[in-house]
Amino acid sequence: MFRWTKRYAALIVFIPAIMALPGGAAPEPSDSQARLEKVVAQVGDTKITIGDIEERLGKHMRPGMFEDQQKLTELVDAMVDRELLVMEARTRGLDKNKRVVGHEKRILYNQIQTKYVADEMPLTSIAMDEIEKYYEEHFEEYNQPTLVRAYHIVVADEAEAKTLFDQVKAEGMDLRKFKVLAGEKSQDPETKKRGGDLRYFNAEGKVWTAEEVVPLELATAAFKVEILVRASLIVTDDQEAAREALGKCMMPGLTDAQYRKLAAKYNKPELGLGGDTPLFDLDGLFEGVDGKLATDLTRAAFSLREAQTTYPKVLPVDGKYYVLRVIERKDPGNLYPEVVKTSQGFHVLWVVNRRPSVEKTVQEMEPSIRQRIWQDKKKDFMTKLIADLKAKYKVEVNEKSLDKVKIDLSGQAAPSAAPATPGQPPVPVAPVAAPPPPAAP
Repeated sequence: MFRWTKRYAALIVFIPAIMALPGGAAPEPSDSQARLEKVVAQVGDTKITIGDIEERLGKHMRPGMFEDQQKLTELVDAMVDRELLVMEARTRGLDKNKRVVGHEKRILYNQIQTKYVADEMPLTSIAMDEIEKYYEEHFEEYNQPTLVRAYHIVVADEAEAKTLFDQVKAEGMDLRKFKVLAGEKSQDPETKKRGGDLRYFNAEGKVWTAEEVVPLELATAAFKVEILVRASLIVTDDQEAAREALGKCMMPGLTDAQYRKLAAKYNKPELGLGGDTPLFDLDGLFEGVDGKLATDLTRAAFSLREAQTTYPKVLPVDGKYYVLRVIERKDPGNLYPEVVKTSQGFHVLWVVNRRPSVEKTVQEMEPSIRQRIWQDKKKDFMTKLIADLKAKYKVEVNEKSLDKVKIDLSGQAAPSAAPATPGQPPVPVAPVAAPPPPAAP
């Protein structure tokens, strides 16, 4: 009884306003500003409006649960409790606490870099011709052919190359060991430093991230090492349902049988592509059947190296939401099955990864490019703003006082020995004395 009296001494609850919320008797039009400003509860001078409640609901993971009137009332109670505690904290002067003030400064610092900048320079201020220019300047970033990444060991003698090939094949070599062997035996000075890494290259041998070219014979061989994948897709038009399905599909130790049960529960086959796909290649083309898998789904499937693995994100494609699981992977192996001859010599070739082609139009990339340009302009905007503020407010920095700053390094790990100069022994570091033993009781 005491709690009721104490709590509601400063509180007025407006029942008609609560009834206007979801689940109430007579909701008003959702776009009515008067409806959003209607007071549901008041704690001292602070008002909790329908707009405040709907904003809170918009951030909740399961807003549908508040269609239950009891749950909605409990939410309002929780918001009231919070205001009461904040009010009491201010009464006790806790808002002047150094940590609280510091936190407030961080919020204000972030706000002026987000809301203020967004108001002064909104995303819509980025013109379409700027976006098109950026797209053209970064065309290769948004449009890539199929790429392969491979490592190699190249020697001048064919017999030596065949010996190395037999060694790699016989030892059950993994990539780490192959890189070590390339560093020891390969005669190409550039790739040898990278453990034989040829980087990503296209079918013509053009390296995608550098001004380098892989011999055409080597590129052709690498592209012959083809992987085929079969995937199982859960497709739905409900993003929340897709996220829920993904969460369950990512459970550790999920078996293929357990996945099948989840797929049967969440999949909506009437939406089209769902269930098991035929085998498909790096470009998404199905084996033995007409059709092609969407590029985003293909890329996700080929990013997974093992069967019975679920891609860790919901994939939005054409207004639908997909959960993808690789159920079969046909890979003939990483090692190309014979030595490859080029003008550089004889190569042992190890293929490590493939990337499907990417084709993105300027219209598809508009939101992303707009955001990138805005971020670049934001830096210039903030630089000018700070310069203007320095002229507006008095700023003084006494650098001589920095000499008096004490830096506590007691919690820092002891430094390791300084690196030795060639021909000189390493500089020893003085050991830290152990603390004395505790006194006997």
